[in-house]
Amino acid sequence: MKEFRYLFIRLSLYLIAGILTAFWFSVDRKFLFFSLVFSLIFYLLAFFRAKRKVFRDSILGVFSFLLIFLLGYTCTYFRLPENEPFHYNHLAENQGSLLQAEVVEELKPTNFAHRFILKTE
Repeated sequence: MKEFRYLFIRLSLYLIAGILTAFWFSVDRKFLFFSLVFSLIFYLLAFFRAKRKVFRDSILGVFSFLLIFLLGYTCTYFRLPENEPFHYNHLAENQGSLLQAEVVEELKPTNFAHRFILKTE
């Protein structure tokens, strides 16, 4: 039971490392998809291998940390505006740097900001 003492912290650190890596490094979507699929397959193979083995080894741990890292990277990668195909940044690049918007609704103002919901054209 002592082995699982800080497992959640270690997994969280690898998830955070994957999230931070997505902000700095960009890869091709196909490469990301294949690396995620292969790491999942290798994780499952290592899991079933570890279930049958009497003595434990570190292969399952390495692939589980790799899988958690890639999940953090993938989730962040697809949420970044430059990787979303229908984000308004891509529309501004194609049509120039000027967007036209219509105020749909005015939200409750605060002491520091006035917020609006806009519809871009």
